[in-house]
Amino acid sequence: MARNPQFHNCAKDIAVWYHRVQDVINDSIIKIDSCHDPEQTADVLTKALHHFKHQKHIAEMGMKSTLEGT
Repeated sequence: MARNPQFHNCAKDIAVWYHRVQDVINDSIIKIDSCHDPEQTADVLTKALHHFKHQKHIAEMGMKSTLEGT
């Protein structure tokens, strides 16, 4: 909906201030990009990951694993 102003049935239930996001995108104040799976740093908070991905993502978040050295 943010990229496509076309009317959707679900749009009638959205408060007016949500449409501000569309204005901000159209004015090029922010840009929405796709973020593919390998780049999803938040995955470490929601999924079981392989050790390498887990270590990479917690480092990106500035965290330290409590399992290191065990």
